[in-house]
Amino acid sequence: MNTHQQLQQNAESGLGYVVNWVLRLIPAVIVGQAAWMKFTDDPKVSMMFTSLEMEPGGRLLIGFIEALCVVLLLSPRISAWGAILCLGVMIGAVIAHVTVLGFDGSFGSLFAMALASAVASMAIIYRMRRQVPFISSMFDR
Repeated sequence: MNTHQQLQQNAESGLGYVVNWVLRLIPAVIVGQAAWMKFTDDPKVSMMFTSLEMEPGGRLLIGFIEALCVVLLLSPRISAWGAILCLGVMIGAVIAHVTVLGFDGSFGSLFAMALASAVASMAIIYRMRRQVPFISSMFDR
């Protein structure tokens, strides 16, 4: 058995299986909560999107994309695609905090959650890279 096959087998069974689920649950919970807050018109979220000049259409669109991220992340066969989508959304959140929103008050914790989701998504993308051919080709040479 070559190294590639061993890595694949470890990722799909035992400890690798548990690690994959934990990594998927981190952004799924964070992004799922964020989507819920966007759909329920949470006052803090509305204020944030007003600051970004994206209220209400942008808030609802991003909420829909975040909900899609959760569905994809929790689907083992396509979780890498969910992680890619989630990473894109979290990069947007980080940019919004750095450029417009800042880090005061609850914005600091939202920024930290965006970073945690981005890091977990990157780990998922790497661990599940064989699900996405263009990602796999970057790592497996």
